Amino acid sequence: MKRFAFTIAPWNSELVFNPIRARKDVITLLMKVIKLMDVGPALTGQPGEEYFELVISHTSRLFFYSEDKHFSIGFPFNAALENDQLVFKSLTGVIIDSQMTSDILGVMSSEEIFFYDDIIDFAAPVSDYFLHNRGGWAVLRDLLMTEDGYIRYDHDPVHAKGDIHPLHHLDVFYGARQTFKIGLAKKIDRGHLHDALDSQTPCHYLNPK
Repeated sequence: MKRFAFTIAPWNSELVFNPIRARKDVITLLMKVIKLMDVGPALTGQPGEEYFELVISHTSRLFFYSEDKHFSIGFPFNAALENDQLVFKSLTGVIIDSQMTSDILGVMSSEEIFFYDDIIDFAAPVSDYFLHNRGGWAVLRDLLMTEDGYIRYDHDPVHAKGDIHPLHHLDVFYGARQTFKIGLAKKIDRGHLHDALDSQTPCHYLNPK
């Protein structure tokens, strides 16, 4: 297992911890986080209050930590250290560099592309974004089709409402019609979510009342 931790600077906190409501939010976060990893060296000491961690193992994930929220999404790329720099590639070998992340962010930020009724109207502007980046559409296609594995721990005193909205809970999925909560008896530490999602460690159990 390889783990790389990165500080979340105060000016990037909102970028990272903005609520995720749709698949495009996950893809946008992935691309912006890769940009952060491209420019910021991994931490060698104890992380601060807000940080994120890339864990490369049998199942690779990103973990994001703040005081009251921890959440995780799957990391759909390969990552390797080359000359002390993390290099990211798709599973088919396409390099995920600054140009690739910018192109995909351009598609994700378009207000109209995903609302066209005709596939041709969708394909033309997407093709323009990847005009000089031939692997771009293959990477975006995989991102749109890959399961993102979103799960979040939340300590939420503002909206707590007994067993309907427990003070400590896990939010599973993010879509309004799919999301649900799993109540927790107490606050969990920052290693708990990682351990629960690690397929190589013993399973955690639910204890219904």
